[in-house]
Amino acid sequence: MSLLGRIRTLVVLRESDHGLYLDAGPLGEVLLPTREVPPDIEPGDEVRVFVARDSEDRLVATTRLPHAQAGEI
Repeated sequence: MSLLGRIRTLVVLRESDHGLYLDAGPLGEVLLPTREVPPDIEPGDEVRVFVARDSEDRLVATTRLPHAQAGEI
């Protein structure tokens, strides 16, 4: 099942100046921007996120979970 447009629990791989990079399996790494990072989270932890593409077609994650997901409507 695709990660895009879905809520998933992903593992934090590493930190960067832009936020945290999460393991999105076959899609590679997905960025969780700094403004979205929960307190006290570090590499190896799991975080529940919604995965989508940004305006430049890059994978991004958000901790703001939607009311509906892809395939539900």
